[in-house]
Amino acid sequence: MQESRTTLADEVERGLGAAPDSQTLPCRFFYDEVGTLLFEEICELDEYYPTRSELQIIDNHADEMVRHASTVIELGSGSARKARILVDAALRGHETVDYLPVDISRKALELCRPLCDEFDRVTVTAIHGEYGPGLDTVREVTQEARSVFWLGGSIGNMDRRMAANFLSSVAGEFNDRDRLFVGIDLRKDQETLHRAYNDRSGVTAAFNLNLLSRINRELGGSFDLDQFRHVAVYDDDIGRIEMYLESTADQTVDLETPPRTFRFAAGQRICTEYSYKYSLREIETLAANASLEIGRRWFDNERRFTIHEFQRPQPERCVESRNAG
Repeated sequence: MQESRTTLADEVERGLGAAPDSQTLPCRFFYDEVGTLLFEEICELDEYYPTRSELQIIDNHADEMVRHASTVIELGSGSARKARILVDAALRGHETVDYLPVDISRKALELCRPLCDEFDRVTVTAIHGEYGPGLDTVREVTQEARSVFWLGGSIGNMDRRMAANFLSSVAGEFNDRDRLFVGIDLRKDQETLHRAYNDRSGVTAAFNLNLLSRINRELGGSFDLDQFRHVAVYDDDIGRIEMYLESTADQTVDLETPPRTFRFAAGQRICTEYSYKYSLREIETLAANASLEIGRRWFDNERRFTIHEFQRPQPERCVESRNAG
């Protein structure tokens, strides 16, 4: 599996150098140390239902998810709260457990290391990097039956075609014992979604604006955060949240690395994240486009969120037919 390893400087030059209102910054760069901590704060907000909904599913069904494999792999480990539940469940069915978190945030990986102290039969191998290269490393480390978790609704950050291609690439080297568990945010009423991405306390706004702070810190940028605002809107036809940083004034921003100047008009937006939501029919289409089968699926009590199990298609069993008489 190949995945681009473009740097922040590369993406800023490309994304902000695009035509006005086509400018972008990839959401993976949210997660520096400050951004990781802000996202953990978002997960505790009353308005932000996805984390609570997904934790409820994992609390209720972790044993089913990990019963077949002693190797637990997590793409995007975050605070390791979900990992603790999954590892604990895996230990109920296995003598030892290998846990391999893959994350672009070093801060997130540091939060996983205490699992070794909490569970004396667990080995933690933290893998720093993007998902593609990280999974390449995972394959070098273990060939055991594996439960791979991609949680938090992160699949929503890819458009539906990209999501299917990614699932297909993840499962491309699976064996028949491996399973992929994906947390998927479901379509729902617009008001619930609006509140989730526009919290009253402004933590999501701070998380979004921190991307500009990171550019200032790491690339010598001159972004004035007081002249940008957080915007998050839901497009019901497409089925996605769209998150932007909007310039509130005509302004010029300079970068030291690379040496560039960008001009923004009042009202001009930089797209920082899409978050696609799915219907059950759209999940079935996703699986078909990824050439995968859906196994089990679980929902929270309010059916706001789901975890779906994906696997490689199983060969049809040959049934010998015999003529009677």
